[in-house]
Amino acid sequence: MEQICAATCIFEGTADQVHHAEKKLYALAQKYEGVVGGEERGKYGYRLTFAIAYMRDLGMEYGVLGESFETSAPWDKVLNLCRNVKELIKRKSKELGIKWAIVSCR
Repeated sequence: MEQICAATCIFEGTADQVHHAEKKLYALAQKYEGVVGGEERGKYGYRLTFAIAYMRDLGMEYGVLGESFETSAPWDKVLNLCRNVKELIKRKSKELGIKWAIVSCR
């Protein structure tokens, strides 16, 4: 595998419209060996984005700052993007007197 693409889709419309849209998309995914995560996993991931914000707020009460950045970039630019973001956060943290800055990319 040389390339990969991920997408989160929300279907809107009547039950019949949603059913037909899902059939079309899932057929396309199957044609290109895609994986359908399913409705429950999508709902779980969506709820998790809200939980992360509450965890951030709780951490701030104890002097811990955490944040999650989401973006997209071509694969050939991902390593540079990660390096640049890490470097900027560490540099700005030092300028602001933040003792420990832990940055990770996934």
